[in-house]
Amino acid sequence: MTMDDGMNDLIPFARKALEHYFGYEDFRPGQDQVVNAVLNGRDVMAVMPTGSGKSICYQLPATRPHTFTLVISPLRALMRDQVQALLKRDIPAALIDSGVSTKDRIKTYMQAGKGELQILYVAPERLWAGDFLEFIRNTKTDLIAVDEAHCVLQWGFSFRSSYLRIGEFIASLPYRPVVAAFTATATPDQLPEIERNLGLIQPVRVSTGFDRPNIRFDVVRSTSDMARQRDIAKFVAEHEGSGVVYCTTVRECEDMAELLGRKGVDAQPFYAALDDDQKAKVQDGFLAGSPMVMCSTTAFGMGVDKPDIRWVVNDGMCESIESFYQEAGRAGRDGEPARSVMYWTEKDMDDWYRRIQRDAGSLVHDPEIKAKARLAAFARLEAMDEYCEGVKDKECLRKRILAYFGDEPEWDKCDNCSTCDPKGVPETTRTKRGGKKKKTAKPKSTGPNA
Repeated sequence: MTMDDGMNDLIPFARKALEHYFGYEDFRPGQDQVVNAVLNGRDVMAVMPTGSGKSICYQLPATRPHTFTLVISPLRALMRDQVQALLKRDIPAALIDSGVSTKDRIKTYMQAGKGELQILYVAPERLWAGDFLEFIRNTKTDLIAVDEAHCVLQWGFSFRSSYLRIGEFIASLPYRPVVAAFTATATPDQLPEIERNLGLIQPVRVSTGFDRPNIRFDVVRSTSDMARQRDIAKFVAEHEGSGVVYCTTVRECEDMAELLGRKGVDAQPFYAALDDDQKAKVQDGFLAGSPMVMCSTTAFGMGVDKPDIRWVVNDGMCESIESFYQEAGRAGRDGEPARSVMYWTEKDMDDWYRRIQRDAGSLVHDPEIKAKARLAAFARLEAMDEYCEGVKDKECLRKRILAYFGDEPEWDKCDNCSTCDPKGVPETTRTKRGGKKKKTAKPKSTGPNA
C-alpha cells in the first residue's frame, strides 16, 4: 500500500486485528485507506456505497486497547444490530437511546469511565443531553465516527437539524478526537459543506465509487396507480427471496401488504408510526425470514443489516436519486445478483412537486436557506425524472446514476438495466410506451421568499 501525506503504513497491524476480531483475511476496497488514516490520527471523509463495509472502518480502530470510540448515527436498528454483533465478537460495545433507562445509562457511563467500554453508539439528538454531555467531557474520546454524514446538508434530501450541531459538539470537547465521516450518497460538490459543518481538519478523502454491478436496474412506466399496484403484485408474486416494496405513505404500505397477502405473499407493512415493540417484532421477523416481504416507507431498511435481500421495488418515483439509491442499495449486499425496479406514472412528478412546494426547508427558519432548500429539492426531482425517462432516451440507467454522483465509467452499456437489456424488463398489465410527457412547471421565483 502506497502512503501519502506522511502517513505510516499501519495496515499490517490492522489486518491482523481484522482477522482476529472479524474473521476476514483482507480489507475490501477503500477500507484499508480509511483505517490507515484513522490509525495515523487523520480526519476522514469517506464516500462508500451501501454494502461496502463502512462499519469496519470505525469498528476496527475501536479494538485498540485503552481507546474509546463514539459512533453517531440516526439509524436505531443499525446501531442495535451492530452492538449485538460486536458483543458476540467480544468487543465491549453499548447503545444509548430513548429506550435505555436512566439506571442503564449510568451503568454504561461507569463502564466507559473504567475503560471497560470501547465503542458507544448514540443518535445525534443525544449529544446535548445534560448527563451525556457531562459524561463525554470527562471521558477521553479517541475517535468519533459520523454515519450518514449527508444528513448535515441544510438543503440535502435527508437533512436533520440535529446534525448541524455535531461540529459544535466536537469543538466543545476538552480533547479533540479523530473524526471520520461516512456517507453513501454525497456528490463531489457536497463534500466541502459536509466537511465544513462537521469541522473536519484537512481530512483524507476516500471514495470507492458508487457502482453496484450485481444489481440490475429497471424502470417500468405504468398507466395508472391501480395498474402500478397490479404490476408490482405480479412482480413480487413471481420472484422468490426476501424483498422490500418502498411506498410513499402509510396508507399505501398497508394497501400494498394487503394486496400481496391476497396473492399468497407473506408481507407486512412497516412505518415510523408503529410502536417500538411492533417495529422490533416485524424487523426481527424479516431478518429471520418471515415476513419475506416488507411494504415500507423509508422508516425501514436504511439501517437493517440483511445481506440477502434479492429485490427492492419502488411503488412510485422517489424524490431524488440519492434517496432512490439508498433504497435500491438494500438489495444484494451479499454480492449475489439482485434487482431494483421502479414503477412510476406521469402523475408522480406532480405529486412530488406539490410536496416539495409545501415541505422543502420546513426544518429551517432562515428564508434564504429555505429558498435554497426548495430549489435544490426541485433540481434533485428533475434528476430523478430524467432517470425515469432514461429508457425512452436510450441511456444506460446505471451510467446515469454514476454520472450523477460524479463517477465516469469507461463503458457505455452495462448490459444489466432496462435500456441495455430490455428483454429483462418486468412485464406489465398495460405499460404506456413513448408518448408526450406532461412536464411540471418550474418554480417562478428564486428569491428568499420563493
